[in-house]
Amino acid sequence: MKQQDGIRQVKPTSYAALLMAGASYGFVTILVKWGTLHGLAVAQLTVFQYVVPLLAFGIWHGLTRRRTNGGAKQGDDWLIGGLMAATAISYYQCIRWLNPQVAVILLFQFVWMAPVITWLFARRSLVAQQWISVVVILAGTVLVNWPLEAARHGATVRGIIFGFGAALSYALTILLYSRTTENHRIQDRGSIVAFIGLLVALAVYRPYRFLANLSVHHAILLIATSGLIGIFGLMLPVALASYGAATLGSTTSTILSSVELPVTVGLSVVVLHEPLSLWHAVGIGVAVVGILLGITAVRR
Repeated sequence: MKQQDGIRQVKPTSYAALLMAGASYGFVTILVKWGTLHGLAVAQLTVFQYVVPLLAFGIWHGLTRRRTNGGAKQGDDWLIGGLMAATAISYYQCIRWLNPQVAVILLFQFVWMAPVITWLFARRSLVAQQWISVVVILAGTVLVNWPLEAARHGATVRGIIFGFGAALSYALTILLYSRTTENHRIQDRGSIVAFIGLLVALAVYRPYRFLANLSVHHAILLIATSGLIGIFGLMLPVALASYGAATLGSTTSTILSSVELPVTVGLSVVVLHEPLSLWHAVGIGVAVVGILLGITAVRR
């Protein structure tokens, strides 16, 4: 990363922005799982989540287009859009096969993947604490998934594969976000990310396959649920993370965005009435320790 924590002038509101971005994404897991439990397909939710953000960012971009040039690193925005779409597609499939508490732990593998990617491609050595973090997070992941029923073995394997895929694309997204500049216009990034995400989703999920025979009840449910997913999973995270990342380094950003984990686990218990077994609690606790080790290692 080009700039380390503490070098940029930090605005107090940047901390609040990153906390809200992490908490916002924590709602997405619950909304997707709730939607699938009420008969909505993952393909429907994935495609239609882009409608509200695309309209909102597009209108914002159009109204402010003549005021500034705002052309900072649009190439990165195209990549971020593709990677965020890949994350959504993989993660929502993971949520389809696994319960939210397990899915979010798999997504948080990005905490160790990001420094490992940096080590592999930027030749930046990892400190001992980061390697320990990798082992601890993987141990927590095994504990969380260990008690899953053998009868669901096929579904479990599928969910785990999708979860690790989502974590990898999310890790790459975080690394690109670390290149954010303070003069980067949120509406420009949001428009590009939403547009590219919609194109990728349409390429993966052909809309004619799930639009036929859609009842009025399911159409209303789809519009409402996917609209909320678009707000909490794209609009707010993109806007808040772009603002916060302008003054906070990637390490601090990761620490603050980790609030997504307790938000997701808490909502899954309260809203979806998901059971929190001892195995899950211990595994989540171990994974949290690994996450904290990973995101604080570079600060030592």
